[in-house]
Amino acid sequence: MSGKLDFWAKFSIVILMLGFLNINFFGLRILSLLTLPCIVFIIRRSSLLDANAFLLLLFSMSYDMITYNNSIDPQNSFIGIFFNSFTYACVYLVGKHLFSDLNSEIRQAKFLILLATCLAIIPIYSIIEQIFIFGFESGGRSMYLIWDRNEMLSATVIAGNLIYCTTFYSLVIGENRKGLNKKMIYLIIIVALLSTICCLRLGSRTLLVLSAGSILLTLFINFKKASSFITLIFIISVLSVVVAIFGEKINLFTFFQDRIGSDAAGIDSAGGRSQRWEQALNLMFTHPFGWEKDIIGFVHNFWLDIYRVSGFIPFILIMLFTFNSIKYLIFFFNRRRNINVIKFNVIINYLFVSFLLFFVEPIMDGFQLVLVFFVLLIGGLKGTLRNIFVLKNN
Repeated sequence: MSGKLDFWAKFSIVILMLGFLNINFFGLRILSLLTLPCIVFIIRRSSLLDANAFLLLLFSMSYDMITYNNSIDPQNSFIGIFFNSFTYACVYLVGKHLFSDLNSEIRQAKFLILLATCLAIIPIYSIIEQIFIFGFESGGRSMYLIWDRNEMLSATVIAGNLIYCTTFYSLVIGENRKGLNKKMIYLIIIVALLSTICCLRLGSRTLLVLSAGSILLTLFINFKKASSFITLIFIISVLSVVVAIFGEKINLFTFFQDRIGSDAAGIDSAGGRSQRWEQALNLMFTHPFGWEKDIIGFVHNFWLDIYRVSGFIPFILIMLFTFNSIKYLIFFFNRRRNINVIKFNVIINYLFVSFLLFFVEPIMDGFQLVLVFFVLLIGGLKGTLRNIFVLKNN
């Protein structure tokens, strides 16, 4: 991404931004257009292809074919599913291509920040609109997006679009913001504050945990730098003032109160998920080809829900990709001195919240754009590592 971008690189960036905006809920279909630049990139450099791309392709095809075969939804067309099957592999390869140049790491970090903002901006606008129209405390947790104001969506699904914005506080802690201009810093702070308001309105414990976890991770990585703690104290002070001002007029924690101490969905049981995980692990040995949702419902785990829906073949394929992703993440972390601090913190925090969400939600059921974002990050991670040292079978 250094120097002038050619047409296909610019085309890829535009498609990624439009796809994550999820215009009229057609995000995945828009992202499938990345097949075109992906083919061009492969023709130019065949070494771009690697085992991860094939793993993602095989996973998508096997998962989609199995779910299509079991589906009774007439809107699921074979042609649409066929083209969608290429999306994850193409996004991975496009990410790998765009992040292969280390001469513009700050631009790459800014690009990831803008993509996270694209993913979050429509949910943020939709929630703020409903707060102004109906008030903060009225209604339930389910809300609409502006693409269809008659369709109420789960608060959990809407919150999934905000997970990367939960890391924005971490991006302005101490020396992490060096290299970011004032406009970018203001954008990060504004989006972070708006995301916090949306988190409170949705009653999303997951977003609160991700935000706190991201800050703690950043402090752990930069524990020797006093400026990080000074910035954190400033952030906490600002948030405390906001809560003190608005807390007298409205109850900011209305949508948390009936869930924190719940026996079925309380904190002690990870929102009732731990029992489902245990049941799913037992079912894996007796149902190798998956099981009906009616047995235990959603497992609320990315990998186990894939097994539930499609059986052991897609499960093994996505586990192999996951192991590779963790391996690259470890390499990336160990070589952080060779990487720009902004880019390092963006990618580390994004992957951190991605994995946390994967452990507690059925990603293929409502969170597919988050998975696409994760795949893009892994592609970018691989492209970055290729320029630091040679990986086997790259």
